[in-house]
Amino acid sequence: MGVSNCTLGAHTQLEVIDPRCERVQTVRLDNSGSSSIYSDIMKFALNAYPALLLSLRRITPVGAGVTLLVTSLAACGGSEPADDPGPAAGSIVITDANSFQSTASLTVDSAVTAASGAAVSVCWDAPQDLLCHTAPDPGVKTVFLLRIAVPDHAEVLRLLVQGKLQDYVDSTLRYPDAHLDADRCATLAEFKSGEDPIANIDTEYFASAAHSYLLVYSSEEATGQGTLSLKFLEPGTGTTPVQSPTGCRQLTYTVELETLTPVSVPTAGPWLIDWRGLTRTGDGNPEVPFNDIDRVMLAFYEGKDVKYLEEHIFDLEQTEGAKYWQLPLTKVRNTDLSLATDSAGAAFPGFQTATAGTWALALMCDTCSSPAPIMLTILSPTP
Repeated sequence: MGVSNCTLGAHTQLEVIDPRCERVQTVRLDNSGSSSIYSDIMKFALNAYPALLLSLRRITPVGAGVTLLVTSLAACGGSEPADDPGPAAGSIVITDANSFQSTASLTVDSAVTAASGAAVSVCWDAPQDLLCHTAPDPGVKTVFLLRIAVPDHAEVLRLLVQGKLQDYVDSTLRYPDAHLDADRCATLAEFKSGEDPIANIDTEYFASAAHSYLLVYSSEEATGQGTLSLKFLEPGTGTTPVQSPTGCRQLTYTVELETLTPVSVPTAGPWLIDWRGLTRTGDGNPEVPFNDIDRVMLAFYEGKDVKYLEEHIFDLEQTEGAKYWQLPLTKVRNTDLSLATDSAGAAFPGFQTATAGTWALALMCDTCSSPAPIMLTILSPTP
């Protein structure tokens, strides 16, 4: 992402250039006499422009003398190229009718802590993640503390499921390199703001009727990725250290595969697939992040039917006996399945099989906040 700014009298115009689609997004900022706002603008741009961010709706203080007045930041990932020629001749076209539908909800407990963050100890082990899988090595790598301008916990979780929570986050603290910590515990005063130590944690963590605090245990270094488990914190009179919960069963996720229209594919090829016609993701997001789709997963589940896949959706990529082929993608809306390879690098051989089972195709985004596929469909090979 590139960022440039120029002062226009009493205002500053910020241009955010997203390399995923090379589009310039413009934000108008009020500049009330601040002579050095570039660093604040940079922090704002980098924190407030995640992959799934659709819009910024709040009037938010950004830094000294800088107030966001007007925003129109739209995730370019869903934008259709201006000169889109449409699917190539002979393409296997995937539309909304072919894709799964899902519903999701989160159940997250809260812990009452001491009033001062200096007296709040946060601890972690290697919990299962939200999909009930064992956390990848080295386990918890970063612990994040989000201060969210939404006091109701249920609403926070609803926004999180919809991918819109970042709109309301007004502070993000982090404890990096948690996997290197010998005792696997830290006080909130040891967290950082970006790369900087926190001068006074009590200005960041305090009792507030206008905020919620969400602790995020992550296996990655960036927010919104690798979430293992979640915990709400409430400043008060607590004295017990906050232990990382297991992420298993925090996420309730159901999918509907039996009612979709399977995609007919020729057994022997060709297999040029095109998904530019999608207008929603499987979880109902009307803005499809096309440019964030980074791989295709093709799988054959021997002896398994569609109902089995619905009931074991969290194990979509870990089903015993299944065969998988992958194909990396970069900002495209079509690809040729003949380029897919298995884990050993062998090319996809085709849809001929001697046993019964189910073929599935998914468009994945490994950097998105949601672990769900962007699109998941059932394939129906035909001679």
